[in-house]
Amino acid sequence: MNTEHEASLPLGLRSILIDSLPAELLTDAAPSHYTVEAVFNRRVTEGESRALLGPESLRKLQESGYPEVKLGVSDRRLNIENTTLEELRDGLASVLTQMLAEISGESERKQAVADQRLKEHLENERQRLESVTELARSVVFTLPTPEPHSPAVHEPTLSDREEIANWVDEGGARNS
Repeated sequence: MNTEHEASLPLGLRSILIDSLPAELLTDAAPSHYTVEAVFNRRVTEGESRALLGPESLRKLQESGYPEVKLGVSDRRLNIENTTLEELRDGLASVLTQMLAEISGESERKQAVADQRLKEHLENERQRLESVTELARSVVFTLPTPEPHSPAVHEPTLSDREEIANWVDEGGARNS
């Protein structure tokens, strides 16, 4: 699966990692609560991980009757601490599924907004570059063609000739 396709899938859990369960389960020596590792259906984004580990998730777990449960993310696994398989079966799995759906949906909405902003920014930059290019192309480096007897054509006057005659050398020294 490529990453772009993976990120478009809603975040969910596939299964419990059996090898991570305590070996003593269903015996007299079984722990009362333990960590259960569940496998995500795809990689978790940074934003999704922050949301899963954040205070809102803890609040939802507490409100749902699981105040002792803590969550952790490790690669493609959700570590569900201080729980049991029975708690997961009897309702905690549904609570987690709902939380993941909400987090995934919010993450998708934020990404869509960010994508739209980027698209608009790139379009604005394209238009700006087009305007700059058009403006640069409008600059012309040519000498203007003066019209005869216009102020741009300056014919020396008598006083100019007299001034020139007073110059001694090319350095501009004047005869006094």
